Amino acid sequence: MATTMFKGIVLNSMDYEDYDRIITVYSDKYGKIGMIALGVNKPTSKNKYALQTFNLAEFEIFKSRQKHTLSKLKTAILIQDHFQIAQNYDNYLYASAIGKIIDQATQPRQKNYRLYRILCDFLEVLNLNQAPLANFIAALVKILHFFGGNWVLNQCYRCFKTYKVYRSFSFQDYGLVCPNCVDEADQLQDVAFINHLISLKKPHSEQNQLAQMPIKYLIFILKHLLIYYEQVLGIWNPILAKIEQKDYLKNFTTM
Repeated sequence: MATTMFKGIVLNSMDYEDYDRIITVYSDKYGKIGMIALGVNKPTSKNKYALQTFNLAEFEIFKSRQKHTLSKLKTAILIQDHFQIAQNYDNYLYASAIGKIIDQATQPRQKNYRLYRILCDFLEVLNLNQAPLANFIAALVKILHFFGGNWVLNQCYRCFKTYKVYRSFSFQDYGLVCPNCVDEADQLQDVAFINHLISLKKPHSEQNQLAQMPIKYLIFILKHLLIYYEQVLGIWNPILAKIEQKDYLKNFTTM
């Protein structure tokens, strides 16, 4: 039987019978794909180190014909471990939350290379502990449109024109409001806040701007993102619930 090869991030795994494990990977070629790793829990297995959660690896598998059935792992070669994420509990929660969202909200073998790259970039900066909260929020913003969401952060959502300065971001309609479209019902916000909000959709390479974002802005945006994922997208899980119960979110009232 022919094999196929691809790169992917391990989203989760679970033990199966005595020495086997079922692995879920988000890959560059096939999107989410499930596989069974036979004998990987044996001490002599050469594949087990590559199969740790959040690791980036190259996989060679016997791909099943049906997308909802498990493929069979032949080899897994570690490319990049992200072990440092587990050294910080909050960082581990952030990584687990993004991984869980992608796992629960994507269909098997629904290829999306851009989503794969966002996941890889996010885990890389998180592993380096670079502005973890800001990058977690940025990842939530970047991936929400893959699941039917839309925060309009590149133009006024009312007149559809781009401006250098915006006066408000509507947390009812989730879009920027330009000076010409502001009405009495809009809550005006600081230009600095709006610029920071826009920066969340920029590439991960712009770390300085993310790192400089005031914590009150981050918490305010995160509270609204969690509401949006649950109430608008219908995406929720126990990990997001744990983040919602963090003291810095529970005790935050307003900007």
